[in-house]
Amino acid sequence: MYTNKYNSGQYTKKRPDRMHRKHAIPMGNLISDTLSRHGIGRQVQSALIVREGNNILCNLIEPQFLKDIRVLSFTYKTLTIACRHSASAHLANSIRASLQEKIEQKIPSAIIENIFVKIDPHALDHSADTLV
Repeated sequence: MYTNKYNSGQYTKKRPDRMHRKHAIPMGNLISDTLSRHGIGRQVQSALIVREGNNILCNLIEPQFLKDIRVLSFTYKTLTIACRHSASAHLANSIRASLQEKIEQKIPSAIIENIFVKIDPHALDHSADTLV
C-alpha cells in the first residue's frame, strides 16, 4: 500500500509493524535466554558438569576401575562421586583435587566447593557400562 506524504510529494511504502526482527540473533544468546526463561539453566549446567566429570575420570584412572567409579551428581556446589567398593573410594579420594581442577578448567562457570565420595554398589549397577 502506498501513501502520499503531504509536503514532499514522495510516495513511500507503508509497512505494518513487524513482530520479528530482520537481523539474526546469535544462537548462544537464544539458548541461554530459553534456559533462563524456563528456569532450567542450573539443571543443564549440573548435567554438563556430571558429563564432563565422567569424561575426565576416563582419562585420570586406569581402565579396570572405570566400572567402579562414577560422577553421580552435582547439586549446591557439591560434586558426588559413587564408588563400588572401598578400594575405588580410596582412589577417588586421591584424585579429587585434580578432578575438580580439570572440571573448572573445562567449565569456567562451575563452582565446586565440596567433593563427596560415597560407597554405593547399587548406584553403579544399572549404568556402569555407559559412563558418558
